[in-house]
Order: sequence, then structure tokens, then C-alpha cells
Amino acid sequence: MKGNINLVLKKKDCCGCGLCMNVCPQQAISMREDQAGFVYPFIDEKKCVECHLCEKRCAFQKIEEKKTLGITYAARIRDKNVLKKSASGGIFAAFAIAILEENGVVFGAAYHEEDGRLKVKHVEIDTIKDLWKVQGSKYVQSDIGFTYQQVQRHLKNGRRVLYSGTPCQIAGLKSFLGKEYENLLLIDLVCHGVPSSKMFCAYIRELQKEKKGRIKNFCFREKENGWGLQASYQVQRANTVRKKYIKPGESSYYNLFLEGKVYRDSCYNCKYASERRSGDITIGDYWGIESVHPDLVANKMFDVREGISGILVNTERGKEYFKTYCEKLEVISSTFSKFSEHNEQLKHASFLPDDREKYINMLEKNGYIKFHRRFNQKIRRAKIIHLVGLAFPKKLKKYLDDNKLRK
Repeated sequence: MKGNINLVLKKKDCCGCGLCMNVCPQQAISMREDQAGFVYPFIDEKKCVECHLCEKRCAFQKIEEKKTLGITYAARIRDKNVLKKSASGGIFAAFAIAILEENGVVFGAAYHEEDGRLKVKHVEIDTIKDLWKVQGSKYVQSDIGFTYQQVQRHLKNGRRVLYSGTPCQIAGLKSFLGKEYENLLLIDLVCHGVPSSKMFCAYIRELQKEKKGRIKNFCFREKENGWGLQASYQVQRANTVRKKYIKPGESSYYNLFLEGKVYRDSCYNCKYASERRSGDITIGDYWGIESVHPDLVANKMFDVREGISGILVNTERGKEYFKTYCEKLEVISSTFSKFSEHNEQLKHASFLPDDREKYINMLEKNGYIKFHRRFNQKIRRAKIIHLVGLAFPKKLKKYLDDNKLRK
């Protein structure tokens, strides 16, 4: 805080999008982690000239999104090879390929190794061979860095740009730019909420200790066994690399994420979890399509095991881009009510669990290692109980049958 500049009075009022850092003309703002690892703006009083631009441009606190077109589709990319590498229907990849084929630039979340930590940050790619870097879901808050400034430079130079991210990140970019660009396509994601990068890094460190190797290519949405929530990662030991699979319920981090226990404060107060979207286009998994579009599944129009996405076309610009690039997709018309039936974050923010503070306090006080070990002990006990439960009834039945024969 400097003078009468109050960027963040309460943590729930900051989404950590980094708009204030990008828009500051004096480079007086940096994003710093709190004890739980969530980033918040820090103002260098020596550099700040109190222009208040950071306050005026804050999209999360100041700017309300308009009600969008809400044109809805169920879709997937036609290219089966790209589909296999995508978390659901490969819609982001389809638009990204189209933009890259026009000598454009694509921004998305990618894994990045820094100081021995596997982090997630937004990066720029300009070739299709690098598409894999920004494909797939990363359930952790991505570090935006100064990508908003990079986007502006490309737009002013006339290059076509696709920028994908959470709704608050997209809203931050729009506010930073301050004007519309025809050569910009904004894609926001159906977002549940985000744990901190610090928490994810700590989880990866614990995995590396357990597996006695370096963790590479962590994938939250492995589709080798079909569309769903199975995760995978690679363990590198010396000159060998082995792939491991993990169910959400067997991962301390993934389990916390899916139960919504450790999102940043603002996620439980997210104004973008509604029909008022920030992107030109919104994409997400079309969960429950079997029940809302049984005809598509029965007629084998879509193979659910391969993954299906829902698409919301929100703006006239999004409508034009969709018309131009939809030839890469297999598309069926749907409705917002059907798409949102199993995607609650299109209707309201994630609910704040009663025990959320307990988990955050535990992580702040004891660090992630203690929680991770407790979780693994719980999982081991559950597995033992399950195995005993499977074996005991058979032995009991045999014992009773034997005693009947003796009588």
C-alpha cells in the first residue's frame, strides 16, 4: 500500500491475475506469495508515483462483464491424433492450430522448471510443433508474468493472437489492453478454482521423494484409458523413464483440488462463474452429455471415451472466429442449460467448504509434507480395509459351509 492506494483490502478481492503489475508504468508492482503460496500485488513505494492506474484498471473489483450471446455447442476436433493429447474434445488445440497456420501467436499455460521446481506459467508459442506445451489441463494458478505486454506488442504489429486462460486472467488482459482488437481471440475456461503454485510444487517434491526420481510431464487428464480424471506422470531415474498412473482419490493434491478445499479466497467469490463470460469463446468438458444428449451417444455420433467439449460463443468476434475455424471440428448445437447442468461453475462459484480454513492453516503451519504423509496413511488404511473386506466374506462363507457339512 502506498499513500491512499488500496489495491487489496481483503484477499477475496484479488484474483492474482497480474493486471496491476503489467499496467504499472513505473514497474512498481510485483506479485508476491503469501504463506499459503497465493500471489498478491506488492507496491514498491520508492517507484510508485500514485497514478492509481492499478486501481482504476482492476477488472476483478471494478469491471462487470456483460451478458453474453450464450450460443452453445458440443464438439470435438476432427484430428484424432490431436484429440488423444487433449484433456477433452481438443477445441483449444483446433483454434490454436488455425491461428498458428496464419503465422499467429498462441498463449497458454505450460509447465516450466525453475530453481528445481515444476511450475506452471503462461508462455508464447508460434509453431505447431510447440503446441503440446500449452495443451492439457493444469489445475494450478498459472504465473501470467508480463504476457499481457507481449500480447499488446504482437497486436500492434498486426499479428493474430489467441490467448487462453481462466476467466479472471482473460478479464485482466482485456482491461490491460483497454480497447478491442479484431486480431485477438480470447478463450476462457470453465474454471472451478485454483490452488497455489507453491502447493503444487511441494506436492511434486513429495512425489519425487516417494518415487526416488525426477517427476516429468505431470498430466492431470490422461486419456490412455478413456476420457475422465485419471492422471499420469513420468519418473526419471538415471537413464530410465517410466510412466505412472494415479487416480484422483490417491493423490493428495488432486484430491484437495477436486474437493475444493484449497482454492484462493477469490475463487469462492468468482463473478465470472456465470453466463457473463470474459472470453470471446468459453470451453470446457461436456460432462454428462450422455444424459442431456442421449441421441448423440446412441447414434455413435460422438464416442464419449474420446472426450467431448462444450463451447459457448459469447461475442460477435467469437462468432466470426468460430465460423472461420469450425471446419476443424465435429459440431452439434446444444443449449446453455444442458451444458451447465453438469458444469456448476457456469452457474455459480465453488462453494466455500466449512473446513477450508483448517486445511489452509495446516498447510501454512506444518507445510505440505505433513499433510501429504497423513493423506497417504489414510489411503493405505483404506486399501487394507478394502482388501480385507473382499477376502473376509469368502473365507467366512467357506467356514460356514464346512460346518454345515460336518453337521
